[in-house]
Amino acid sequence: MVPGDFFYRKAMYDFDLTRAPTHARVKKVSLSQVLRDAWRGTYDTMEIVEPLAPSAIVETVAISLVTRLRGRRNGTRLVTYAIENADLPEKLAAKLPIPVTLARLAYRSLSGFGYRSMTRVCFGTTDAERNYRRLLGTRALSRAPKPA
Repeated sequence: MVPGDFFYRKAMYDFDLTRAPTHARVKKVSLSQVLRDAWRGTYDTMEIVEPLAPSAIVETVAISLVTRLRGRRNGTRLVTYAIENADLPEKLAAKLPIPVTLARLAYRSLSGFGYRSMTRVCFGTTDAERNYRRLLGTRALSRAPKPA
C-alpha cells in the first residue's frame, strides 16, 4: 500500500531492494518487532505471509495470536495473499515419520487459526483457493475473511 512501510525478516532470492519505491521505508526486522507493532496497533493493516507457508507458519500463528489478544476494534487488521497450491500435509508426512492424518490435523489447526485471523485474503489462483478449501473445509472458508 502506498504510502506504506515494507518490513521483512529474511531476504529471498527474488528480493531486490533497489526496486523499492523511493518513498517506501524498507527495513529488516525481528519477529519481536512485528509482534510489538501488532500489539500496539502501530499499523491499521499488516500484510503477512500466507497461513499455509511452511517457513512462516509459526510466525503467522504468533502474529495472529497477538492481534486476537489485542482485539479487532482498535487493533491491526491482517491481510494476506494466498498462492499455495501444494498438498503440504502430504509433503510433511513424507519428510517426517508421521501419518498423513496427523500432519493434516496439525496443518489444519495451525493454518486454520492463522486464516481465521485474517481480515482479507486474496487468492492468487483458483487452485490455491481449492487447496485452502480442501484443507480447511468449505465451512471454515465461508466463515472467515472475505476474499479480496
